[in-house]
Amino acid sequence: MDRRSALARTLEPRATHAAYAESFEPSDDGRIADLFRLVDSGDYDVLSLDVFDTVVHREAVRPLDVFIELGRVLRERGGFLPSSSIESFARERQMAEGRARGKVAGHECTLAQIWDEFPRGYLTGVTAAEAMRMELQTERAHLRVYEPMRALIERAKSRGLQVAFVSDTYFTRAQIEQLTGLRPDHLMVSCEHGRPKALGLHRVLIEKTGIEPARILHAGDDRTADVEGPGSLGLARYWFRRFPDGFEDSLKRELPGSLSQRAPLVEHGDFGLTALRSHAMAAVHDDHARWGAGVLGPVVTAYAEWVAQRCEALGIDTVFCLMREGRVLQQVFSRLHFTLATHEVFVSRFVALQASLFEGSEREIRRFIQRPSASRASKLYGQLGLTAADFPGLDEQRLLEPGEIAGFARAIAASPVLRRKVVTMSAAVRKRLLAHLKPMLPAGRQRSVALVDLGYKGTIQAGLQRVFDHDHVGVRTHGLYLVTGGDVHETQADGAAVEGWLAENGQPAAMAHTFMRSPEIFEQSLMADCGTTLGHEDDGSPRLDVPHIPVVQRAQIAQVQHGVLTFADRWAAYRAEHGPAQPEALRGLCRAITERTIARPLEKELELFSAWQHDENFGSGEARSLVSVSGLHEWERAHLSAHQLASLPHSRVYWPFGFAWQQSRATGEAVAHLFLRSAEPAAFEHPAGAQPLTFFWDDGSGFRDEASATDEAVLDARGRAWHRATLQLRGEPLQAVAVALGQPGDVLRIAGVRAHWRSETGVVTHTDCAGESLVYSGFTEIAPGLVRATGTPALFVAPLAAPEAFRGDVDIDLFFTLLPEA
Repeated sequence: MDRRSALARTLEPRATHAAYAESFEPSDDGRIADLFRLVDSGDYDVLSLDVFDTVVHREAVRPLDVFIELGRVLRERGGFLPSSSIESFARERQMAEGRARGKVAGHECTLAQIWDEFPRGYLTGVTAAEAMRMELQTERAHLRVYEPMRALIERAKSRGLQVAFVSDTYFTRAQIEQLTGLRPDHLMVSCEHGRPKALGLHRVLIEKTGIEPARILHAGDDRTADVEGPGSLGLARYWFRRFPDGFEDSLKRELPGSLSQRAPLVEHGDFGLTALRSHAMAAVHDDHARWGAGVLGPVVTAYAEWVAQRCEALGIDTVFCLMREGRVLQQVFSRLHFTLATHEVFVSRFVALQASLFEGSEREIRRFIQRPSASRASKLYGQLGLTAADFPGLDEQRLLEPGEIAGFARAIAASPVLRRKVVTMSAAVRKRLLAHLKPMLPAGRQRSVALVDLGYKGTIQAGLQRVFDHDHVGVRTHGLYLVTGGDVHETQADGAAVEGWLAENGQPAAMAHTFMRSPEIFEQSLMADCGTTLGHEDDGSPRLDVPHIPVVQRAQIAQVQHGVLTFADRWAAYRAEHGPAQPEALRGLCRAITERTIARPLEKELELFSAWQHDENFGSGEARSLVSVSGLHEWERAHLSAHQLASLPHSRVYWPFGFAWQQSRATGEAVAHLFLRSAEPAAFEHPAGAQPLTFFWDDGSGFRDEASATDEAVLDARGRAWHRATLQLRGEPLQAVAVALGQPGDVLRIAGVRAHWRSETGVVTHTDCAGESLVYSGFTEIAPGLVRATGTPALFVAPLAAPEAFRGDVDIDLFFTLLPEA
């Protein structure tokens, strides 16, 4: 819902007046701008404001997290026994509040009444009264007035409006004034009047002021307390939403609810991160920009803080922001006012590897031409500086699968002539690359540069360092990446220094495993509006590919980046006012934001990104949808288990989590749990367990035990199975396959059998068998495709005749469902 819709739904009985002072400069927070217009409209005599998460915010993800911070403070001061934990204290504080509320009319208690209920034996070295004062001090240390709201209050008073604070809280009026440092004309708190806003607390304000309800405007963040409650009394209301439509559940999904899991992430507060996310999202008016402001922006900004901190510690003042993500990262550094020399460096994995083919060895060539999906032979050898004449007899249109690359590289490396051509080509690429880099290199003898990028394996850094060393440039690289995976040790093995922020060297596994499986939304969101770097001209200027991303998506990426920079601006201003946050303290929260976004996307995020495409960035010009699974047959879709979906390679699907959540919440949660390592695959399997089965194949001699294989099919929670068996054929005349499956009484739905004929030449053909083409023995057919096992063995035959003189492998896929017995 945009802010105009919010205004229309919650303002009663009048809408905004058209006239307001020409001198008014609205805040870029759309909510504040709306409220300024309402104050200036002349329609209201009283401005009533909720306090928490409206006038002020806590430097905490949620209010209860302040108890965790208070527990940390008490523990440091010896306030409870060493055997007690922060989370147990927070729980006791919650339970004391529950007991206090149960003893007073209306369940609206004071802070003093809460501490009267706190167990005395839990505390050591402090009294309950002292602990209560420490809670007030902790609250005060975490509270910040939202400055645009302070300006709104001043504007209301200058227009002759009375200002009231109306809050559901256990703090007294005196405590609220002490905590906020603000003095409204009227202050009503639920604990002193025995009723919350939802049950008529505003009636006290109406009686005290004598103002008719329609002339009172109330603004607050809670739908029930701040919209429905005062609305029942006839007040005009403005819903001051913390997060826009579609993003409300972000916080709930990001952090665990259990105190023991939550405490380590929030015991130092959030340094204002949560409130700034809300404020930044309110400052933009496009959903992609809102995502950039509230989701990607905090992660990227905190990462930039960490990079700057590490550069200062290392004495590095030159930062290479690797393109294409480097442009927006450089802009974030600029918004945060760091004194670093940052440069857009146009170098891709493609160019870094192409420039470091010093010997033309099999290892160098394989590392350069390895691709995540099949590539045409002519494109691969062309990128090595070779031509069709160098490969007589090779079909230049042939698609080489990833598994065939090693053999292709070995053949090239075995030829001295081809190796020489490859090395000569690489030297020319390297010369042009250095022409691009040298103007940006720092002066002096001991020179180091930081490389900033999303990261993973450090391939570009490894290539650049090899180039610098080979040409005696005298520069050391230091990688400072968002994430590094377990394979980064290959880069570190050569002596390169590599660090990761959210994950390093594949740890923590949940973060690294999840992000590296599906980084594409982050990659695309940070891309500059240009194609990948294919090389350089003689003067060092980059030679770029054309963008392969649709124009609509490029416009949406621009909106995301606008949101990222909007957040960075707010963070810079907030940090200047309230002191620098420690990037280390923000790491846990940013991990939670990132993991949730990738593995547990909101419906809004599925809406925003399901149509996006991703380009491979290997000079291939290939782009595929993030969510679609390539080559997915309808039987595969219907029988795909969470574990199988989670196991699909990048060549089949970029974002399996997005696909899973599109199927159902249960499938989405299952795939998320598998990747976050919070559950084993068996947790999502059918209680009946794996189903034994036997494959028989007829090679002209009929079905017999000598041509059979026993296996087990794993059922998902729905009782469905997609099971694969592989046969190697060397010209045998395969005529049919039989499957023995099920015990007497079992009811099965046989969807079909599919054969994938993978010839030695790389050609794949398919044969599908279903319905009347299947022949049953030991089964009673209940309905088409629905059978009951009656004999031993119960089997069915699929006529899967191999193509003539076929040599290669055949994958036999069986799709069935074990149904409850009727």
